[in-house]
Amino acid sequence: MKPSKFKLVPIVLGMILAGCNSSSGSSQNNESQVSPKAEVVTQQPTAVISQPAVVTPQPTKVTPQPAVVISQPEVVTPQPAVVTQQPSVQNNIESGNKTASDWNLNEWKLTLPISATYFKNNYGAGDDLRESSSAAELNPARCSKTAVLSANISLPYFEVDDEGHPHFIVDLGDDGISTTSNSHYARSEFRELYNYKTEDPCDSSKQNWKISDHAHHTLSATLNIKQYPDSSVTKKDPKVVVGQVHGYKIKQALVKLIWEGEKKSIRAVLNPEFVPGDKSCDCDTMSINLGKAKANTNWSYSIDVNDQGITLSAAGVTKSIKWGEDYDGDVLTRDWNSDSNSFYFKAGIYPQIKPKSSLQGQVFHVSFSKIAVLHN
Repeated sequence: MKPSKFKLVPIVLGMILAGCNSSSGSSQNNESQVSPKAEVVTQQPTAVISQPAVVTPQPTKVTPQPAVVISQPEVVTPQPAVVTQQPSVQNNIESGNKTASDWNLNEWKLTLPISATYFKNNYGAGDDLRESSSAAELNPARCSKTAVLSANISLPYFEVDDEGHPHFIVDLGDDGISTTSNSHYARSEFRELYNYKTEDPCDSSKQNWKISDHAHHTLSATLNIKQYPDSSVTKKDPKVVVGQVHGYKIKQALVKLIWEGEKKSIRAVLNPEFVPGDKSCDCDTMSINLGKAKANTNWSYSIDVNDQGITLSAAGVTKSIKWGEDYDGDVLTRDWNSDSNSFYFKAGIYPQIKPKSSLQGQVFHVSFSKIAVLHN
């Protein structure tokens, strides 16, 4: 096959040369006509090459789509932060459906403004509760013949709202109204359980502190007077105790913090003298004026008991009284500051108007967004 291929080459070459000699002039015209065709053909690949350039931007248009998808997790990310707050809610007021608020359910027991018998018959739900004409009590732990205090409880006298704020309510003419022993007044009020972590919370004798236990014993609160009785009906100022320091087995309170209406100063009423052993005393009191607070507005107070005396603050005004020293003609006896005495805080409402049926509908209603006790 190789020899026959080389023989054809001279023949073909001769034919090409013969054609060129016979029509040299016309071949020039033909070449000029053919050349444009070649240029057209060479442009076609250029056109084809440009097609991928048109296609090339398409991935660029698709590229932003993942960016949109990536932003979605950023929106979801804050959700776990909300969830992580739930345990603190449960630890604070022991209720998963309540928002955290600045108070500790475990360190208080609650006294209601109704009798134990009335509570059992109307709210006891068949529980083996005690019957008595004296005020009903609720405890954070199950105690003999008493109901359990819970953040989920909802009574006409006490409830915890969705923000975690406790509400204390007293209708001065309620059907089941009752007072505590040694008092003419009804109350919806917390009593501090100082040693609730280490001692039986049902035993009040083990739930008190001595001044020497710590440098400072402080009750601080933020509250709102939601409703108070009409003075034209009660014939009295809307006088209500909202915070106390009380001695154990001492009838005379060391401190009572009293709100008496929007136009009067909040007063701290103290007993300069006292009689131990849960005995009555015809003792004079001393009164210290603090700030003023309107109803339906938040205001704060604090009571600090220490080795030097007592510091009182309410609605922006602060005053201090020292043990054994004259204060506007009164002297707070040093006998209070003795290890033979023990104390506890109280917070809530203790209206200073005697209840009776004719005052039905005359209501004190106070909410607290903070009730904090600190011993340090």
